Amino acid sequence: MLLLTDRNFSGDEFLNDVADTGAQLLTRLTYHRRPAVISVLPDGSYLTRLRGRTFRIIEADVTANCADGETEPVTIQPGVWVSNTKTPP
Repeated sequence: MLLLTDRNFSGDEFLNDVADTGAQLLTRLTYHRRPAVISVLPDGSYLTRLRGRTFRIIEADVTANCADGETEPVTIQPGVWVSNTKTPP
C-alpha cells in the first residue's frame, strides 16, 4: 500500500506509525523542516533518520502556473519512507 499525505501529516510520530504498518509513504514535508542529511544518494535524494528509522528525502523545484498567467517557482520536499534504502523507490 502507498499512502500519500500533505504537510500537515509530516510529524515524526505519525511517519513512524505509518511505516510500522508496512505501507510505503509519500508525504510533503513542511517548508520549515530541514531534516539532517545522513548520506546523499546518486540521484540527488538523501537519507535522514527520524526516531531511529531511515527515510529518503527528495527535493524538487517546480513552477506553478497560476490562473492569472503568472508563474511562481516553488521548492517541494516530499519525504519517502523506503524499506530498502539501497535502491530508488
